Amino acid sequence: MMSERILKQGVITVLTTRGYGFILEDGESRESIFFHANALKNVTFQDLREGDPVSFYKLVDSNNRSKAVTISTIENNSGEENE
Repeated sequence: MMSERILKQGVITVLTTRGYGFILEDGESRESIFFHANALKNVTFQDLREGDPVSFYKLVDSNNRSKAVTISTIENNSGEENE
C-alpha cells in the first residue's frame, strides 16, 4: 500500500534545543505534527522561529503517528518591507 503524499501547510508552534519541534497543521484537523531538523529543506533549524508558516509532507507510521518531512518556510509576500 502506497502512502499518499499531499503538500500541507501549517505554523511552527514549538522548537526545542534538541533539534526537533512541532507544526500545527492548517485545516480541519489542526493536528500538531512532530518534525526533526533533518527533515528541513532550504532552511536551517536555527533560522526557524515559532509562528513561522511552513509547507511540508505528512507521513503516518505503522503506529498511526504523524511526522512532517520536506519542510520549507513560506515567504510572506505581502509586499511590506520591515527593517
